[in-house]
Amino acid sequence: MNDRFFSTCDLGGGRSIDGMLQRCLFSTLFLLTCVFALGQRVRDIEFYGSQMKAEEALALEASLRARPDDEISRVQLYSYYSRKYQDPEAEKSRLQHALWLIEKAPRLEVHRTLYISFDPEKNEAPFKQARDLWTAHIEKNGDDLAILEHGGLFLLRSDPDAARELFLRGQKAEPEEPRWPNHLGRIDLRTMNIFKENPDKQKQLAAQAFESFVRSYELSNLGGRTLLLPRLCQTALRSEQYALAEEYANRMLSQEGAGPFGYQKNHYHGHTVLGVLKFMAGDIDEARRLLMRSLELPPSSRAMTSEPDFSLVRRFIERGDGETAAMFFKACEDVWEKGQSRLRDWQEMLENGETLVLEHAGMY
Repeated sequence: MNDRFFSTCDLGGGRSIDGMLQRCLFSTLFLLTCVFALGQRVRDIEFYGSQMKAEEALALEASLRARPDDEISRVQLYSYYSRKYQDPEAEKSRLQHALWLIEKAPRLEVHRTLYISFDPEKNEAPFKQARDLWTAHIEKNGDDLAILEHGGLFLLRSDPDAARELFLRGQKAEPEEPRWPNHLGRIDLRTMNIFKENPDKQKQLAAQAFESFVRSYELSNLGGRTLLLPRLCQTALRSEQYALAEEYANRMLSQEGAGPFGYQKNHYHGHTVLGVLKFMAGDIDEARRLLMRSLELPPSSRAMTSEPDFSLVRRFIERGDGETAAMFFKACEDVWEKGQSRLRDWQEMLENGETLVLEHAGMY
C-alpha cells in the first residue's frame, strides 16, 4: 500500500497501528471472500469481531477514518464492544456503531440481534434516535422485507402492536418463510407478561403463540425445528394443552444429539418438560426421577454454556422439598461450570432451612 491511510501510532511493545491494520484488513478481505464464496451469514463476521483483541479494535477504528462506509468493520467493532458492555466507553462506542448500521446498512442480517442494543430506559436518547431511523426506513421502503423484519424486531419490546403489523405484512408476502410466524409467536409470549393478573388472557395468548410456533415449526428445517421445540412445549403448557406438550417433549428426546444444541436442548429440556407434567399430575416420584435424569448428559455434552432451566426444581422448592432441590444443585456442579458459586450458595441456604427464591424460575 503506497499511500498510508493515516500516520503510524505506537501501540507499545514495538507494534504499530499500520502493521496491525494490515492484518485486520487481510482478515476482513478473507471474511468477505468467505461470505460471497460460501454464502455465510453476517454472524460469522460478528463472531470474528467478538474475538478481536484490543489492539486490533484500535487499528480497525483508525481505519474507519479513511473508510467510514466500511460495513464489515462496523459489524466487527459493534460485536467487539458488545463483549465489553460493562465499560461505559465501550458501551458508547457500541451504540455509535449500532446507530450507523441502522442508518447506513439497515438490510444487514446483524439487525436480527442488534435490536437488543437499545434499552428504552437505559439508553433513552440513542433508543429514540434508532426508532426515528427505523420509522424513516419503513416509511420509505415499506415493501422491503428485510426492512420490515429488522424494524419489527427493533419495535418488539417498545411497540408490540406496530411490530405485529410489520410481521403480518412480511408473512403475507412470504407465507412459506418460518421466521414470520416465529416472530409473531414471540410477540404473544412477551405480551403475556402484561396480563399476570388475568390467567384467562394469558392462556389465550399462549394458545395464539403456540399456533404461530407450530406454523414456524412446520416450515422449518431440522435445525430450526430443534430451536422451536422448547417454545412449543412452553406455550402448550401455558395454554393447558398437556398432551401436545408431552408430544413435543418426546420429539426432543427422539432426536437427542441432533440440531444446533443437541443434548443441551433435547435431552435436558425434554426430561424437564416431562417432569413438569408428572409433577402437575401428582406423580412426584417420577417427576423427581426425571429431574435428575435431565442432568445425565454424555461426556461430550456435559458443559452447559448457560443457566439450566429451573422450572421443575422450583416446583420442588415451593413444595418444601429442599432435599431434592439440594441434590439437583449438587448434580448441576458437574455440568454448569459458570454457576459453581451460586450452586453452593443455594445448597447452603437449603441446608440451613432458608427460603430460596430463584431469580430465573425457568420457561415451563
